[in-house]
Amino acid sequence: MIFKPEVNLALQPDMAKALPLIELAHHDMDLDRGAVITSANDGTHMVGSLHYAGLAVDIRTRDLAPATIAQLAAKLRAHLNGQENTNRPYQVVLETDHVHVEYQPL
Repeated sequence: MIFKPEVNLALQPDMAKALPLIELAHHDMDLDRGAVITSANDGTHMVGSLHYAGLAVDIRTRDLAPATIAQLAAKLRAHLNGQENTNRPYQVVLETDHVHVEYQPL
């Protein structure tokens, strides 16, 4: 896993637990690189964003084909919300230049 230099990893525990699963999804895709985290609790996000609460990360996709991005999103959802994680409501959102992953507690 690679982090942009300015990424602030002040994450809540449930979001931090997602990082190895995000990396595993990239590994399962047999991509030429691991996950690149471009934002966590830093940068500018919309008002009320879970980034500010340490409950979201953004993953680089600019170097991936659209079909690969869709497959990666499906892989992320499976790893983050599989049967062993049924109590952890992770959301995977495809944005124009990244995949946004957030944890929304019930």
